[in-house]
Amino acid sequence: MNTLQTDSSSARLLDLLKQGGGRELTALFMRSRSHIRRLVESRLDKRLLARVDASDIVQETFLRATASMDAYLKSPKVPPIVWLRLIGKHIVAETHRRHFREKRSPERENNWYQDGDDVLSQKLIDSMHSVGTWMARRELALKVQDAIKNLSDQDREIIEMRHLEELSIKESAMVLELNIETTKKRYYRALTRFRELVADILPNE
Repeated sequence: MNTLQTDSSSARLLDLLKQGGGRELTALFMRSRSHIRRLVESRLDKRLLARVDASDIVQETFLRATASMDAYLKSPKVPPIVWLRLIGKHIVAETHRRHFREKRSPERENNWYQDGDDVLSQKLIDSMHSVGTWMARRELALKVQDAIKNLSDQDREIIEMRHLEELSIKESAMVLELNIETTKKRYYRALTRFRELVADILPNE
């Protein structure tokens, strides 16, 4: 489903980007900068903090958005703010590959929960269930990751905002440029869809 068809605010942002080009992109990025930074910090492996500055990744996000804006506007598959956040997430993933590509290690394996979907899975499990052993948590988290991949981009985005980046409904509404009530409804719809996907794999209460 193309979410742009249902979001008037996203359509308005697209029109502004098409009309104002780089100037409007800069304005959008400045409004979103703090949220993109929080996205980067929530996904960046903590062992890289001494070597990687989150601000550099945020700035690289803007540079790549500037370079790819024309291509994006020709065929926008996601709303503008989601597009910016996807670029940021991609750069974080690139950073992890670059720093950890030498070889797998026991330390890396023991920190399975530190990256991306692993962290989101961990937080979602924590929010709904208590799982006794580390191995049980890991097995469940891997299954939850598969469920996360089956969410729509729109559902995944709002769940990430609330559970991974720990944004409030008000902050999420600011990122999405929606009113608070619409954002709240989107979040609860997404959470309901997620729970339907994992209903057969989560342990009984």
